[in-house]
Amino acid sequence: MSRGMPDLLRDVLRPSRAVAFETQSEPDALNAHPELVDAYKTLAAARNHFREEFKGDYVSYVRVIIGIAQHVQKYLDAGETKNFRLEREGSADADPDEPQTS
Repeated sequence: MSRGMPDLLRDVLRPSRAVAFETQSEPDALNAHPELVDAYKTLAAARNHFREEFKGDYVSYVRVIIGIAQHVQKYLDAGETKNFRLEREGSADADPDEPQTS
């Protein structure tokens, strides 16, 4: 299946580690981009935390994990590799869903 031009252009403009996080298996992405370790740790921590909270409600659990993965992806797309929290210290008026660029 060929990819459309908009997809190709989008991926060219994104950091390669962000594309790897989105398209490769965890071992392959980490092998190529060891700096993704915190992104995968964030997902693992979320899975462990929400597994108990949503015990018996698999659909809600999956929705939350997908949302967290999308949040991490947004930060990786912006070049962030370590800080994936929803709220940032010292930025109470900042949009918590937008990566900080400073």
